[in-house]
Amino acid sequence: MKEIGAILKAAREEKGLSLDEIQMATKIRYKHLEAMEAGEFDQLPGEVYVKGFLGNYAKMVGLEAEEILRKYLALKNQPSPTEQEGQALDQEKIWPATVTPQKVPQQRSIPQKKTLGLALAGIGLLVMITMIIWAFQGWPSTVSPAEPVAEAGAGLAPEQSAPTEPVAPETGAQTAPDLTAEETPAAEEGRDWVAPQPVLAVEADEVVWMGLYRRVSGALIFEGTLYPGERREWTLTEEVILRIGNAGGLSVTYRGEELGKLGSSGQVINKVITVE
Repeated sequence: MKEIGAILKAAREEKGLSLDEIQMATKIRYKHLEAMEAGEFDQLPGEVYVKGFLGNYAKMVGLEAEEILRKYLALKNQPSPTEQEGQALDQEKIWPATVTPQKVPQQRSIPQKKTLGLALAGIGLLVMITMIIWAFQGWPSTVSPAEPVAEAGAGLAPEQSAPTEPVAPETGAQTAPDLTAEETPAAEEGRDWVAPQPVLAVEADEVVWMGLYRRVSGALIFEGTLYPGERREWTLTEEVILRIGNAGGLSVTYRGEELGKLGSSGQVINKVITVE
């Protein structure tokens, strides 16, 4: 891990940037930046933050973020020297041969076998007696299903069946005409126009740090790192300040209107969003 920290530090010094400048641009705390350059990634809040911090740091100093993340994961997945020694010891162990237990022949219980045979013989005899009794007395007569009740008018001869011609409507009866989409009464023309909801939505194309704050009080609404494909949205009730650490990696939509990207890749911007 110290190798990655050395690469980050060398790139920063080559750019002539200080840790304070990196902190202002990426919003990563100073102590976390020091831990990254020292290769002490276990001092960071968690694995998700490690990936986000590495990507933002690499972009600020002109490195390929994906290459740095790939190198970090490769070093992280390597077993430690202690684990390698343990694996070697496990391979050198000689395991004793497994002994297959011999099956001990079971002694059959002769009395139980005789009891079972007598029980089966008794059941068979009972079945035979029942069949003989049925043969002499006769099987029970089947019950014929009840005849269905004749429907009204079923007794009429074919030539006397009720006419099936449709009955003409009474004189003066009117049917409501079908209203098409154009003929629908314009009942909605008087409705007031409703403005779209003040919904602010963002979607990341790259690793982006962003913060959302109330403009008047400065209170925090959201602050964190977004990863490619991640989307967030908020319904605003007052003016807010949108702060983006990598403006070229974040698409913004407000009130259903796509504002697109508010800056270039790596650019840090502050944007005031009103609700009027």
